[in-house]
Amino acid sequence: MRKRKNDRPIPFDRLLRQFKRKVQKDGKLEDFRKKQYYTKPAQRRQEKMNAAKRRAAALHKKNQLPPEPRLPQLRANSLPPEDK
Repeated sequence: MRKRKNDRPIPFDRLLRQFKRKVQKDGKLEDFRKKQYYTKPAQRRQEKMNAAKRRAAALHKKNQLPPEPRLPQLRANSLPPEDK
């Protein structure tokens, strides 16, 4: 465990969180996972196309207008009686 200037040890869980954050920020773990197995060029292209489709769908959904509010349906028995 590392020591600080005031000689208090840094808890292991905090060191682990800092390490995970640094690794995630650098993108090393993601690169390792990508390179762990060979993927064919056609499969890489397909994954790229699928990712682009997902991004386009999310952008389309974000830019869409919200649906119009639904008004309550009136029933025949809920109408006031007609006077004759």
